Amino acid sequence: MTADLLIGPVLRRVTGDRATIWLETTGPTVVRVEAEGGGAGSAPTFTAYGHHYALVVVDNLRPGAASAYTVALDDRVVWPRPDSAYPRR
Repeated sequence: MTADLLIGPVLRRVTGDRATIWLETTGPTVVRVEAEGGGAGSAPTFTAYGHHYALVVVDNLRPGAASAYTVALDDRVVWPRPDSAYPRR
């Protein structure tokens, strides 16, 4: 079974050229976040009370700039969804 995105992504913190993204998945997986302009980070999910979460620190962002980004679970892009009405930022 391949994990899917359940809740998120949620931008939790931005400091300098780093941002922390939080999300919940349906199962264990490795989460990768890639931002336009070269910023990226990855982390495995952790489990708490039967739920699977990830906190991904994205490094090398452009300070002061808004960057569109994608979220992949085990190298499969799950956000933004192709049919989403929401922008990538």
